[in-house]
Amino acid sequence: MADVRVVDIFRFFFFLMIRRPPRSTQSRSSAASDVYKRQLINRRAIRFPPFYRLISILFQGANAKIVAERAKRFGNIIRIAKNQMRLNQIAILGPAPSPIEKLGGNYRRRLLIRGDKTPPMQRLLRAALDQYHELKLQSGFRIVIDVDPQDLL
Repeated sequence: MADVRVVDIFRFFFFLMIRRPPRSTQSRSSAASDVYKRQLINRRAIRFPPFYRLISILFQGANAKIVAERAKRFGNIIRIAKNQMRLNQIAILGPAPSPIEKLGGNYRRRLLIRGDKTPPMQRLLRAALDQYHELKLQSGFRIVIDVDPQDLL
């Protein structure tokens, strides 16, 4: 009896497929093109790649309070360096908790540097890192720097 039902269901869906022809590939590609165009418009409006460059700085450690405090301290240092270097075209975003705040036993905070050209952003990052001497001395804490990150999770 179950086999008859399966056959009937198959016939029903087969009948639906015959009566309604599938979309043409041209309409699918135009829909994808529309989504792509809207995405580019949105990215330009919020100043995100491919129109602007990003450098992601991820702070990780086992203690959430220490990670938050060090990320905040580095954010202050990089903002001061930005003002001293007069890099008004660069924006510092964060630090803020990562979308996945705890991963592999480590708490995470992220800071983004956004600008239209990578070399001034790298000079700014180097100047801030030179001022933040604690990076080399702390165990159980690390910073991951990603130029033009593929994802921000």
